[in-house]
Amino acid sequence: MAKNLRQEFFQFLRRWPAILFVLAALIGNYWLDTKLPIGAEKWNWHIDAKCMQLTTKGEHAYITDFRKRRSEKQPGKYPFDEYLAEYAHSFGLDEYGVTSYEEIFPLLAKSQYVRTQWFCGGLLFLCILFPPVLIRYPLSTGVPTFTARLCGSRKRVARAKLVFCYALAFLVSLITWVFQLLVYAGTIVPQTGLAYILSTLLLRILTDLAVLSIPFYLAFRISNLYAVLGFNMLYGVLCYAVNVAAHYLDKVVFIPFPAFLHGLRALWQPGASALWVILAALFSLAWILIFGWLSVRWFEKAGGKQPYDLNK
Repeated sequence: MAKNLRQEFFQFLRRWPAILFVLAALIGNYWLDTKLPIGAEKWNWHIDAKCMQLTTKGEHAYITDFRKRRSEKQPGKYPFDEYLAEYAHSFGLDEYGVTSYEEIFPLLAKSQYVRTQWFCGGLLFLCILFPPVLIRYPLSTGVPTFTARLCGSRKRVARAKLVFCYALAFLVSLITWVFQLLVYAGTIVPQTGLAYILSTLLLRILTDLAVLSIPFYLAFRISNLYAVLGFNMLYGVLCYAVNVAAHYLDKVVFIPFPAFLHGLRALWQPGASALWVILAALFSLAWILIFGWLSVRWFEKAGGKQPYDLNK
């Protein structure tokens, strides 16, 4: 399979439109992941808010500078100590004894990190773009079928294509995670430890890939490019809605659907139960393996036949 996998990467690097689509998916994934989830009634700055608006250090500085100027201009109406205490209380930071506005942003690292982990809205772009561009279109050209005849194994060709797609999705997920970490939770590592960061990274990637397992399968199963695009768009919207609905739960309600598991905030907390985290990771891995097997099995059984066409 290694030869087929090298061929997948070689062909991809020679297809500039495909590269541009992947870059667009990466940018869209990061952009939508950092936005307030659609459907939230309103947002506030509370650290335990159901939907928390992410804020960068620059945005935080702009808000605090405004509060400082107001305290300086109207010290009687806005005493600095009381105004600061009220602002710290809005984030639930009373116990930290904050004495300056500069101390607040680093303390938000934990909550902002959890916020970046549970929300998988950006996967909508990957569900829409990856399957038709990386799987359905190449299959429609007949090149993978021709390659399978030359190497004598449709199974190896399908496996290589799936591994290639998951590898690209892994890179997109990893890059998105790294940028979110640096921008919104730069002090999370010393606050929580490296073990917590690595465990959440592993769970994040597994749940991301589990969400994408169905769109990849549909790209193998359905021959019409536009039908693949339409079905995966509907699936992506469904995952978005389920993910946002799940995050309202404070406890773990174990429903083994990837987007739902992704949205359970309790799984991403520093004190999360190791058992629940392991179960979520195992279920995500099971989704990847099951739908990967179904994809390979379908391509193998199809042989010289065309996949099912919804237009027939």
